[in-house]
Amino acid sequence: SPDPLAAARSAIAADAAEADRRLLCAEAAALARGWTLGAPIGSLVRFSGQVFEVASYDPEERTYSAGSSKSAEAMPCDLAEPCFLREEDPMACARQREELHRVETERLARVGTVHSSAAGAVTSTGGLLGLSPKTRVTLIGEGVWRRP
Repeated sequence: SPDPLAAARSAIAADAAEADRRLLCAEAAALARGWTLGAPIGSLVRFSGQVFEVASYDPEERTYSAGSSKSAEAMPCDLAEPCFLREEDPMACARQREELHRVETERLARVGTVHSSAAGAVTSTGGLLGLSPKTRVTLIGEGVWRRP
């Protein structure tokens, strides 16, 4: 027959370990609070007091969605706080999130620069290289454009 005291000690130890893990997750989330851009698809974010899994990212609108359909509510990136409840090493994930945020911030700045410079190259048809506004293009080199 199992020892009830041993089972109780085991449950108390497991509860203490989970409390420690959640505290570490909270510390990592506090560290990463401002690093809201570049969250990987499938990662967790906290928005309006609830935890969501990131299903998609819209860089133009700077929003995440928690569903795969168009009807999913968009969450502004700057209000979606990182959440590390599923991570084995929350602090390492927080440091990784810092790098992802930095890279995405730099990428968005480059995109803004390209858009600004493209605004000065409008043709008689109204768009850069004759493309209509908001047409996606692919950069194939430093400042070299190709139609999609």
